[in-house]
Amino acid sequence: MTTGLNDYRYVASLYIDHPTVDPDAITRGMPIKPDRICRIGDPKRTPREGFYDRTHWSVKLQTPADGDVAEFLSMVFERLDSSRALLTELADTGGRAEIFIGLFADRCCDFEMPPTLLANLASLSLGLRLDYYGPDRSPPTP
Repeated sequence: MTTGLNDYRYVASLYIDHPTVDPDAITRGMPIKPDRICRIGDPKRTPREGFYDRTHWSVKLQTPADGDVAEFLSMVFERLDSSRALLTELADTGGRAEIFIGLFADRCCDFEMPPTLLANLASLSLGLRLDYYGPDRSPPTP
């Protein structure tokens, strides 16, 4: 995506966790299927030992090659609006849902998130996480 003189690209995913709900119940209530689930009590697949104490449910979201972030998020809202009751119930019972955006740019880039878009995401109890991945700042190799 080009905005002004700066190019950027981004990846996105939807992440849900909850202290008691089975991930199959989340899957049944969502219009998209997860790429990864972890049930409460499953062994962690990380260097840390232990077991998951919450349900984890996530899916990578298909991002358009030429759309900006706000347009993409508007499409995600429209797709997830049918799951409003589930997402609200999860939030009301100790869970959380967030859309993660990983932004890759060599320089400063900008885009606007209109208040109506942010209000729409909030109405679904969706958080928004933006992570910026800039250029490699290590010294050049001789």
